[in-house]
Amino acid sequence: ASKESLPKFMSQEEAEKKLEAWKAEKAKATEKTVSKLASEKLAIAKERLEAEKAVNKAIAAKVAAKAAAKLEAEAPAEEAAEEAEAPAAE
Repeated sequence: ASKESLPKFMSQEEAEKKLEAWKAEKAKATEKTVSKLASEKLAIAKERLEAEKAVNKAIAAKVAAKAAAKLEAEAPAEEAAEEAEAPAAE
């Protein structure tokens, strides 16, 4: 058998270089995936925060409307009480 027909094996040095290149490629891919997941997690957190802000704003508007209605209801009663006191003072 001639040497040309035998498969060529790589040297230990070539194998180590190839392994290191493979490890670097996998590390880069892993870092990219981790970064993407972190970005997605941050985006989801921002969406949830915006939704919570909208809910809080709606609740605040309802509370403000209720407080305003209560003040309006109390205002005529106070005016009537003041009018009742004014003629008595004269």
